[in-house]
Amino acid sequence: MIGGIGACVSLFIAAIAPNVTVWAIAIGGGVGFSFSCVYFNIFSVIGRCFREKLGLANGLSVAGVSVGQMAFPSLVTLFLQRYGVRAGTVVMAAFSLHLCITAALMPRHVVDAESEEDIVVSSSSISRRIEEPSSSLLPSPLGGSANDLDEKELDPMLQQRETPLTVYSSSSKIMQHQERLATALLVIFVIGKVFADNGDVGISFIAPPYGSQIGFSAHTTNMAIAVAGIVDLLSRLFFGWLTDRPMCRGRRGTFLAFTWLVEGAVA
Repeated sequence: MIGGIGACVSLFIAAIAPNVTVWAIAIGGGVGFSFSCVYFNIFSVIGRCFREKLGLANGLSVAGVSVGQMAFPSLVTLFLQRYGVRAGTVVMAAFSLHLCITAALMPRHVVDAESEEDIVVSSSSISRRIEEPSSSLLPSPLGGSANDLDEKELDPMLQQRETPLTVYSSSSKIMQHQERLATALLVIFVIGKVFADNGDVGISFIAPPYGSQIGFSAHTTNMAIAVAGIVDLLSRLFFGWLTDRPMCRGRRGTFLAFTWLVEGAVA
C-alpha cells in the first residue's frame, strides 16, 4: 500500500514537474523506491494464494515482473505518444493508485488465539500421558519386563549396527556431495541470472532504438519483445509447476538453475 501511494504521488509530481531535474528525481527516486516496496510483497501475496504450490507461485511472481519489464517500455511509449508526456504520466499514476486500492481491500490474515476448549483438550491429553504406565513396566515381547532382558540377547543386535566411524564417513561424503552440488547450482544461477538480467535491460531499453536504427519496424521490434516475454513466462511457469510434482520434490535448486539457463539463452 505504501508503494502504491508513493508511486502515485511521484508520478503526479512528474506530470507537473517544471523542469527535467524534478522529473528525473520524481521518476528515478520516488517511483523506483515505491516499486521496490511493492516488488517483494508480490511473492507473499501469490504465495498465500498458492500455499501448496510454492514452485508455481514463484514462477508466477517472477514471470510477472519479467514480462512487465519487457512490456512496460512499449506501454509507456504508447501512452506518451497518444496522450502526451503529462497526460501519459497521469495514466501511469492511475495504475499505481490501483495497486494502492488493491492492497487496501486485501483481507488481513489474523491468527486465531487458542480457545478455552483447545486448552482444556491439550491439558487433558498431557494428564493422560502422565498417568500412563512407563515403558519399563510393560511386558517385553521376549518375556518378562523390559529391564529383565538378557545382555546376551542384545549382543547380536548391537553387532549388526554400523559403527560410529562408518556412519560418520558416509554422512561426510553425503555432505561433501551436497556442498559441491550447491556450489555448481549457485554458479549456474549467477551466470544465467546475469545473462537474463542483461537481456531484460537490453530488451526494455536497448532493443527499441537499436531495432529502428538497423531498419526494423516498430511492429517487428514489438513482436520480438513479445516472443521473448512469452518464452520467459512459459519457462518459469513450466519449471515452477514441475517442482511441485511429487516426483521432483527436493530438486527445486536444479530446476531453478535450468530456468535461469533458459532465461539466459532467451536473453
